[in-house]
Amino acid sequence: MNAQTHITDRAGLEAIANDPGGSYVLDNDIDLSGADWVRGDYVFYGTLDGNGHKILNMTINADYPEIGLFKKIANDGDNDGPKTVKNLGFVNININSTSNNVGAIAGTCGPAIFENCWIESGTITTTGDLIGGFSGLTYGITVRKCYSYANVNGKGHVGGLIGHMNGGLIEDCNVNANIKATQIAGGGIAGWEAEIAGEIRRCYAKGTVKVYDIGFGGGIVGVMDDANSDHTLKITDCIAAQSVIQYIDGDGNVSISGCARIYSDAGKGIVTPSNNYGLETIPGEWGSIAADGYDGANMTEAQFIDETFFADNLPSWGIGGFDESAWKMTTKGPMLVGQVDAPATAIRRTLSESKAQVYSSNGKIYVKGAEDNATIRFYNVTGMLLQETTVKSNLETFDFNGFVIIEVASPHARSTYKVCNR
Repeated sequence: MNAQTHITDRAGLEAIANDPGGSYVLDNDIDLSGADWVRGDYVFYGTLDGNGHKILNMTINADYPEIGLFKKIANDGDNDGPKTVKNLGFVNININSTSNNVGAIAGTCGPAIFENCWIESGTITTTGDLIGGFSGLTYGITVRKCYSYANVNGKGHVGGLIGHMNGGLIEDCNVNANIKATQIAGGGIAGWEAEIAGEIRRCYAKGTVKVYDIGFGGGIVGVMDDANSDHTLKITDCIAAQSVIQYIDGDGNVSISGCARIYSDAGKGIVTPSNNYGLETIPGEWGSIAADGYDGANMTEAQFIDETFFADNLPSWGIGGFDESAWKMTTKGPMLVGQVDAPATAIRRTLSESKAQVYSSNGKIYVKGAEDNATIRFYNVTGMLLQETTVKSNLETFDFNGFVIIEVASPHARSTYKVCNR
């Protein structure tokens, strides 16, 4: 195994260019404010582990193609396995361009894996095509347990996570963003799917989808390629939860022509929808209201936040289990475990990689099953470090009272817990 290279600042990110096939891990948040980020002119084919940290204030003003943290993530010669970016967040991204293939992580990508990645805030705007929150153009990508709150604006093939998706899998993801395609194909999750069989499952999108000119807008996918009818796109257990999905013509007239709550029914591509839902409050007279239709079955706003409704109608989401599912129910609807603010009276795992168990009983806090020599850190609600210790036994005991945040970390695993001990 290759040793990990630890990154602590902008210079460390820039130095990836010297070994684009290496394994990298962030040791802290990295603030890129003060100067525009200029992605290196290389193909990344390694692994980047954000370790739960964030890249802050990444600003790009550029007109060269393939824009993002990386230009391109792809195979390189003998190393042809999927590349990985995981456990990495972005805050306040700001990308402005006239180019094609634009996204926060990479302009073009695949095969690759994005896992436990997120964008908390920002805007991606370009007058070009193939624009996504994470990547503009992908091939055989896997996106898992990710979310984005970045608004995405482009000419065509514009999506909350992926702009133009050539096959692959997107699962257990959510988007809350405004998506705008000024010419063709805008979707809450992906703008366009083509060429290779793909699947999207257990995802939802909020915000808005607005398409202009040629049109084609969908709450989950904008449209599937009309030139490739020999492959399928499966959309399963997904929810369109936008406030608006609409088409605006050249005269400014607003309608839902060419739009649908799940995917627009256009082209010759074969879409296999199954058990999908759309909020009944999305304005429009939708024409295919059924769980296996392109508008999905009706769902009320009350059902969107109802754990019982999901258990009965969307059981694959696993909501209601303890550390079994990617999802937890909140007052705003389902959210990924990693994005949930846990109640002060609950124990809630927010990043489930470690096998450690953390619980309180009889006024004490217990950490059980952590790796040998793992580090346990206790923080108060302001983020102040209260205590740091090394695991010496299978069961460690501590005497903290009140609300504390507990991190269990080792070179191989990391988890964060929120505990209220009374």
